[in-house]
Amino acid sequence: MTVFQGTRWSVTDLLTAPDDDVVEALPTLSRDAADNIANCAELLATGGSLLDCWRFGIMQTIDDYRTRMRAGGTTQAAATFTREPNMISATEVNAAIASLAEYLARLDGWQPPEWCFSAERISDTDWYVAARDVDWIKATAFQESPQEFRSRRVYTTLSGLSRA
Repeated sequence: MTVFQGTRWSVTDLLTAPDDDVVEALPTLSRDAADNIANCAELLATGGSLLDCWRFGIMQTIDDYRTRMRAGGTTQAAATFTREPNMISATEVNAAIASLAEYLARLDGWQPPEWCFSAERISDTDWYVAARDVDWIKATAFQESPQEFRSRRVYTTLSGLSRA
């Protein structure tokens, strides 16, 4: 688990600080994709599931990205993906974080990092991100998954990316 090394701001400080001060402090206010995938590795090592990694790795990265977008715009949001996440034992998660980086880059108009195009970031198996293994959910995910995910064998519904 990553240990917080930054400055702790009170809610009052965050609300009353000049915008420039908040943008400057962003690296200490939120995690990035590399931190979140490191947490996934720990989850898996302690018996967590791939779905746990989706919730606490991929969805957390979406939250961190949106926080940076609101506070500092596209450049600051894109910085969520500057550090390359370490490869972990689950190829599905390695593929999902690369898919997310490329997907958000396309949506918001920034250049995705080179690391997301690595052949190592393609899942070994099809991963249907769902709480239940139901055929209609798989069919919907297969149809709705953005190309950035499908090309890496990760399938999710649009509601599964609703934070993005």
